[in-house]
Amino acid sequence: MTTKQPETARDLRQRAAEKFRANEASTPETFSPEETSKLLHELRVHQIELEMQNEELLRMQHDLEATKASYIDLYELAPVGYLTVSELGLIQKANLAAASMFNTLREALINKPITKFIFREDQDVYYLQRNKISKENEAQDWEIRLVRGDGSLFWAQLQTTPVHNGEYLINFSDITERKQLEIQIQNNGQRMTRLFEISQYPFTSEQEFLDHALDEAIILTASSIGYIYFYNELNRQFTLNSWSKGVMSECSVVEQKTVYDLDSTGIWGEAVRQRKPILLNDYTDHNLLKKGIPEGHVPLKRFLTVPVLIAGEVVAVVGVANKENEYDDADVMQMNLFMDSVWKITAHKRAEEERHILEQQFQQAQKLESLGVLAGGIAHDFNNILTVIICNCSLLKKRPQRAEELVQEIEIAAQRAADLCRQMLIYAGKAQPVPTKFNMAALVEEMIRMLKATISQNVVIKLLPSTDIPSIKADASQIRQIVMNLIINAAEAIGTAQGEICVSLEKVAITEEQPNNDHLDNVITPGWYVCLKVTDNGCGMDEETGRRIFEPFYTTKFTGRGLGMSAVLGIIKAHNGALQLLSQPGQGTTFKVYLPSQSRESTEEESFKLTDSAPWQGSGTVLLAEDVPQLMMVAAMLLKALGFSVIEAVNGKEALELYQKNAEYITLVLTDIGMPVMDGYELFRELKKLNPELPIIISSGFEDADATTQIPREDMAGMLSKPYNFDQLREVLKCAVEGVQKPT
Repeated sequence: MTTKQPETARDLRQRAAEKFRANEASTPETFSPEETSKLLHELRVHQIELEMQNEELLRMQHDLEATKASYIDLYELAPVGYLTVSELGLIQKANLAAASMFNTLREALINKPITKFIFREDQDVYYLQRNKISKENEAQDWEIRLVRGDGSLFWAQLQTTPVHNGEYLINFSDITERKQLEIQIQNNGQRMTRLFEISQYPFTSEQEFLDHALDEAIILTASSIGYIYFYNELNRQFTLNSWSKGVMSECSVVEQKTVYDLDSTGIWGEAVRQRKPILLNDYTDHNLLKKGIPEGHVPLKRFLTVPVLIAGEVVAVVGVANKENEYDDADVMQMNLFMDSVWKITAHKRAEEERHILEQQFQQAQKLESLGVLAGGIAHDFNNILTVIICNCSLLKKRPQRAEELVQEIEIAAQRAADLCRQMLIYAGKAQPVPTKFNMAALVEEMIRMLKATISQNVVIKLLPSTDIPSIKADASQIRQIVMNLIINAAEAIGTAQGEICVSLEKVAITEEQPNNDHLDNVITPGWYVCLKVTDNGCGMDEETGRRIFEPFYTTKFTGRGLGMSAVLGIIKAHNGALQLLSQPGQGTTFKVYLPSQSRESTEEESFKLTDSAPWQGSGTVLLAEDVPQLMMVAAMLLKALGFSVIEAVNGKEALELYQKNAEYITLVLTDIGMPVMDGYELFRELKKLNPELPIIISSGFEDADATTQIPREDMAGMLSKPYNFDQLREVLKCAVEGVQKPT
């Protein structure tokens, strides 16, 4: 396009003269000399004005050309790409940066559709943004993948601005590195999440966890093989504890716990000596790589080792190898972060396992110590019971006419012995608590008699008189545990000095009008309670000890004592009770235990009483499996008294053989659990295979809960806990037989 040049003064003068002559020729009048002179003066002034205007125009033209040149420089040499796109989507203009980013000549962009240079999966984004520009006529920012001339992709940040006539200007910059970093951060976050998920799996060992973590590390660096070596600073050796086949190629199996000397480990030793990652992409004839991996493995191409440091000491070295392209700093960074997390989780899991073992040991020590404390008292009480039984048996021989009276005393004593055994089973975790209604005063008096024979003689236990104490419904064995723990702790607080423990019971009413708070300052639920109060004049407790005394593993002694105050508090809460604690250093301690009371009717402790036998009689044959001869004899006699025939077996194997021979005659089976050769559990399963409908009654010296862990309760015809009596045996047999005879 040709630009019109401004007119010069000469051009203007010439045009003015021509115009003047034309006017003069067409005008009849003539000018006077004065008028002519005046006209010429005006023409000269006008000429000067025009010349000045022309000079200004020339200066403006020069400035405009300079500005245009600067704009062209800015446009062409800008660090971002510029594209002008027509309404039809064709590229009209492109700067050098755009051509450079597209890795092509500028001429290859002009008049080409913009979509040709947009990744096909992102073209929907382009059309969406173009429609927004048309509708809103406002600039839009967006990210998209563009295609270079060689077909490769790069991420670009675009800003699109509408210009005129449907055209729009696009400026864009290459953000590939930023996007790769974002993806890397996202992947790292996903890997950390994956690692956390792995850490929550119920792995059977630390080794299994390390194997899974190493697999993740291999995927992290896109490598095909990986190793974890533990480093022992003491003997300067590496122990190969973990390896993985990875995701690209297999490697031969390495025997676990293979030990390698430091001098022969090559790359591993180098990582320890330098205490930093060793990256080897140039693997040709590399001496460190030759000594880095045992023989028989996949040939190594590249290798990255990362030392794991705990408190500045190398505890292990992790290696990955055979990445398709070279390892870089990003791989080093990711491996460092990843393996640091792995070892933190490993250390945490190891600490958790160690803590769990210590807790189990502590609990076992507490339980054994509790049983040790109880042993003396129970042995004392058991000897008393046996004395009653033996003496009554002697009297029965001498005075048979008093048989009914003496046998009743023997049965009551035997029942008390059974209660003691059950109490021991509860402490050992072999029985479940059973709530019964009993007299609290009688229970406390019984426990004090037992504990007087157990605690030190310098401590006096004083039971204060109490009247009108209502019964409570609770598990008697657990309430005995509360009394025992409180009295024993009080005795230990007194120590070797002379001291006194006062125990009392009181009926207490707590109302909404007169509320009372427990040891945590919570309001105790209104109602009637039996309050057990245990006071000692021992060393007392400070405020911190008073706060922590109910923590599961807290103790002020070198070992635990009893089952702990936490167990006491747990029992009280389980019975909907409450506890109060009053103590000061040097002024002793008082515990108050509130247990909900029952109706005032019948405050006598429930005990075993003889009942008249029902007239029920059975029939048929019972297969009796029992390995204790005395129990076999008495059980067979009771079964015969109930109308059954009895086939006797001394163990499960013999019982199974007898059933196979006499199956058509046997009505039901009564079997003990603990027997030699074949126990009751296996006998039960074998008999059910032969006859799924066969009624089988289980007899055990443990509680029902122990047997039902191996045999579902609904599969049994009945459960008979030892010791049992005639009435209990009759009721179990009656239910089993009638259950069989009921129509299906």
